Amino acid sequence: MNIDNIFCPNKNCKHYKQINAGNLKIKQYQGKVQKIALLQCLSCGTIFSERRGTIYFRLHCKEKDFNNVMRCLMTRMSIREIVRLTGVYERKIYRWILKAGEFMKDILDFKIKKIQLNECQLDEMWTFVKMKTKTADRKGIKNKKKIGEQWIFIAFDPESKLLIHFKIGKRTKKTAKLFIKELKRKLGNMPLFMTDEWNAYEQAFLLNYSTKIIPQKPKGKRRTRGMYKTKPRFKVDKSLKLTQVHKMRENSKVVDIKQKVIFGTKKEIQEIINSSSVSNVINTSFVERNNGTIRALQSRVVRATYSFSKKLEMLIAHFTIYAVYYNFCWVHSRLKTTAAILYGLTDKVYKIEEFFKIRDFEFI
Repeated sequence: MNIDNIFCPNKNCKHYKQINAGNLKIKQYQGKVQKIALLQCLSCGTIFSERRGTIYFRLHCKEKDFNNVMRCLMTRMSIREIVRLTGVYERKIYRWILKAGEFMKDILDFKIKKIQLNECQLDEMWTFVKMKTKTADRKGIKNKKKIGEQWIFIAFDPESKLLIHFKIGKRTKKTAKLFIKELKRKLGNMPLFMTDEWNAYEQAFLLNYSTKIIPQKPKGKRRTRGMYKTKPRFKVDKSLKLTQVHKMRENSKVVDIKQKVIFGTKKEIQEIINSSSVSNVINTSFVERNNGTIRALQSRVVRATYSFSKKLEMLIAHFTIYAVYYNFCWVHSRLKTTAAILYGLTDKVYKIEEFFKIRDFEFI
């Protein structure tokens, strides 16, 4: 067994987070399903499992079975098909997906932050959970927060093909505001934002990229006509650049496309587009093409299928695993590399099982 990449988990130990320090030894092996080594730190005397700090800790299964299930999830296979192929129980797979989703979310939060972009394309992708909204209405279900139509909001870098951020929820102004608020935390600069014609984006950016000014009643002055203005107004950030693509349709077919500038000047926006390595005009074609990749790799969002999500939590967890897989493991056929390498987040193509053995995200 190779223990070079394992470190002592005791925070008070002088060799904490130090690999290849020569302070570990194998004390014994245990486990009925798979032999797991118990390690001992020679510096502080701490005894711990070789799985400590990894996603495998307390899973009570073979690492090979867990890895196979996660690989199958990224190949458009339904849960029932994975059960037949791997022999793992359905309920156990559900538990593994939820645990892996939490683990992968931490990886995304750690790696994708202070992202510097020239342009950022936004779009929403339709799916549903358990049943469609019209079916829920027919059955008289009132609380449809976690069932019915759900939308996957996606922020995408067209140059590096990096999936920056996503949020799953109803297609409402509230969800759009939260999506932009979370996206703002992950960005390190002010890129050119490109969206579709949905008007909720304008309000979401207005609230997150502006200063709220509340008028105050002037002191010492008496007004004889009218009332004082008390409605708050918003002062938009001068560096905000938001554009929209309006698609004109006839019989569900796009017949014309118009570009619209919401915030920013046309001169500034044109300079960014001219410096772009992929875009010639205001567009959302790259994020829409990415939606096709998502539907090709995720069984839960495939149209006209029985593998749709039955619970919203499972959809979020599954998509979180996919986001890490897409950014760090998926090799684009044309670019011959991953989005994370193209952007500069890492310098190697990862296999998805490599993330499961990571004890500290600093080693990614």
